[in-house]
Amino acid sequence: MPYPASRPTRTATPGRWPLSPLAAACLLAVASAAAATLLSAGAQAATPGQPALEAGAYHSCALTAAGGLRCWGRNDNGQLGDGTVENRPSPVAVRGLPGPVVAVTSGDLHSCALTAAGAVLCWGDNEFGQIGDGTNTDRHQPTPVAGLEAGVRAISANHYHSCAVTGSGSARCWGRGEHAQLGDGWRSHRNRPVMPVGLRRGVVDIAAGGRHSCALTDGGRVMCWGWNQHGQVGDGTKVDWLQPTRVQRLGQATAITAGWAHNCAILAANGGLRCWGRNSAGGLGDGSIADRSLPVRVLRLGSGVAAVTAGGSHSCAVTTAGAAFCWGWGGHGNLGNGAWSSSPTRVPVRSLARGGAVAIQAGSAHTCALTDSGGLRCWGWGAHGQLGDGGLDNRGVPVRVRGGDFGPR
Repeated sequence: MPYPASRPTRTATPGRWPLSPLAAACLLAVASAAAATLLSAGAQAATPGQPALEAGAYHSCALTAAGGLRCWGRNDNGQLGDGTVENRPSPVAVRGLPGPVVAVTSGDLHSCALTAAGAVLCWGDNEFGQIGDGTNTDRHQPTPVAGLEAGVRAISANHYHSCAVTGSGSARCWGRGEHAQLGDGWRSHRNRPVMPVGLRRGVVDIAAGGRHSCALTDGGRVMCWGWNQHGQVGDGTKVDWLQPTRVQRLGQATAITAGWAHNCAILAANGGLRCWGRNSAGGLGDGSIADRSLPVRVLRLGSGVAAVTAGGSHSCAVTTAGAAFCWGWGGHGNLGNGAWSSSPTRVPVRSLARGGAVAIQAGSAHTCALTDSGGLRCWGWGAHGQLGDGGLDNRGVPVRVRGGDFGPR
């Protein structure tokens, strides 16, 4: 998932987001899309045959219509899962998956997938234990996460840690933990999943941020923990939290997403959008560049939002009409409007402003979206091949990702 745009580096449950990070893949179905909004987180979720995609720090991944998984971009730690450490400017198949995949998520230099059987597998960089297999050895192909071999319904990764929601509604996190982003009450790295304090049941979605994490409960409450320098925990303070604490002044939410140091949520009442945390480049969309330790309204997105995603320092959303918008830092063209500048308020994504988008994911400084025709488009920073168009150039407007049938069946 995303790293700050100044230093470029989602979440998923089958049929849900990211809920934001979850989108249920057919975001055009309004009710289901709101509850299935991506991905912030992280990643987007999907059932077999439905779309899911992820824009990580330097690489991207997407499910195929048949339940396969393809990744592209930077690969020096094996994060593309093709068994090599060669960068790939076009999609390659992830090897060694035990069956159909229903969700994908990625961090800085690692990736994770959720299978139709509910198993979580991760691969790539494992310096802090973010693969979750009990070791700190890099893995170039999918490796089972200890204790999460079945029954998992949501996953999310960012930077150097990963999180999941079990079938019983319990949260789990693993990997880097010095900022308490694992939520277990300590500032320690973990190479096996641990449970955030107080999240034994009732969790429906989870979103790993840069050095913090958030969870959505079945009552619509959002809980966050970890690094809080920019107010990204959302409790009105800037004090790090070693365990989950409730986001204040938010109301009931249906979807969450976590970026490097900011978060967004879709409200249950009317599909309105709220964001909080780091805002130095306008990534909260409230027209300012001031950090916010409590949720604020995203201008001109007060209702009808179906999906939301938070990146390094930018954010994007898809409306129930399928229109895509982005805001925040845009120096690599990652807002998709043809400009190379930032905006503290939403701007239309070229070719997707009037509809056609069904899912969207923001990475460190690039963005990808799935269209209702089954095409996949990416734009923004492309130096590692993360746009998937076969080149290494930055793109200020969406370009087609080569190969693969990424559309819903």
